Amino acid sequence: MYNGNNRGFSAEDSYEEYALLARKFRLDENLSEEESHFFSNLVELYGIKSLLDCGCGSGKHLFFFDRLGIRASGCDISPSMLELSRDFLKRKQSSIMVENCDFRLLGRVYSSRFDCVICISSLSHLENTVEVSRALSSMRDRISQGGILILELPAENLGKSMRDRIRLEYSDGNFTRTVAYHPFENHTEMSVLDVLHYPAERPFYRYDFRLLRIGEADLKELLLKNGFLKMTSFGDYDMSKYLPGESEKLIVVAER
Repeated sequence: MYNGNNRGFSAEDSYEEYALLARKFRLDENLSEEESHFFSNLVELYGIKSLLDCGCGSGKHLFFFDRLGIRASGCDISPSMLELSRDFLKRKQSSIMVENCDFRLLGRVYSSRFDCVICISSLSHLENTVEVSRALSSMRDRISQGGILILELPAENLGKSMRDRIRLEYSDGNFTRTVAYHPFENHTEMSVLDVLHYPAERPFYRYDFRLLRIGEADLKELLLKNGFLKMTSFGDYDMSKYLPGESEKLIVVAER
């Protein structure tokens, strides 16, 4: 997870409450079957032996790749999300190292290169495309020649359809999560509301995030500018084709 600003490391950790609830209910700890197959296929196709997860969040991707025998490392700018991932990895008896690092400045922490760098649901938290370009340049410098970058972003139509403005994301015996999207010209504001189902001192939590909207063509132009070559776009982890206006995700695999 990422709290982007233009000054590097963020003094404000906007993910603190989100991480507290995620730790309490052990949320977001498993990849879907489609995600697992998607990443496993790429590992085999490109012979991936080492990987860096930029914006590692809960740590679930790190643990998945670690189980495949890959030397995995992770970083996040949010101290609370780092604590969440370390707690998760400790419970899984994993020795993966995660570092506090701005992925626009990876060279400050990492000197080695990796066969693969992934950035899942974090790039869109940056302020603008200038900062996205900085991030892509930083990631390229940490990828071995012939290696790949895997990006996942919200599709450019996120929240534009009235039927998709408010979604029930999750509900069980503990709490219900509802997400509301408010689209603007170049970004979408996302509000997350978690309502607890039992008496508590604080019965609900709300988190607000600003997501930069980047179209497929603009993203590929930025990737080309920063030294990436062959690029393939998908609309989801089932490897379906990306369709502007229809797909909910934009997943890009770019070769260095």
